Amino acid sequence: MRRGLGVTAFAHVILERHGKTHSDAFEAAVAGLPEVMDCFSVSGDADYLLRVVAQDLPAFSELMMKRVLHLPGVARNTTNIALQKVKQTHVLPLDYLTQPARSRQQIR
Repeated sequence: MRRGLGVTAFAHVILERHGKTHSDAFEAAVAGLPEVMDCFSVSGDADYLLRVVAQDLPAFSELMMKRVLHLPGVARNTTNIALQKVKQTHVLPLDYLTQPARSRQQIR
């Protein structure tokens, strides 16, 4: 977490409508929010997963209520606020690059 940004949250965003035009509008708007650290298009119940940081809970609330919920096409969102960072790494698991290729086993 960056200095002074005490809140990290994960917002599951659901769009009103689906399609390239709607997705493009949302993605362009979310790209302009510096508090959104990551934005993923995802499978499952939500359309997008955002990792958001804010200075504190009031700043986070204002961000969500006045900006994120008003992004183009947003129908609703569910947010989880991180209570504690258990693990964070930027090291990729690349061990497979140095090991011999294994044959795939059939799934039964």
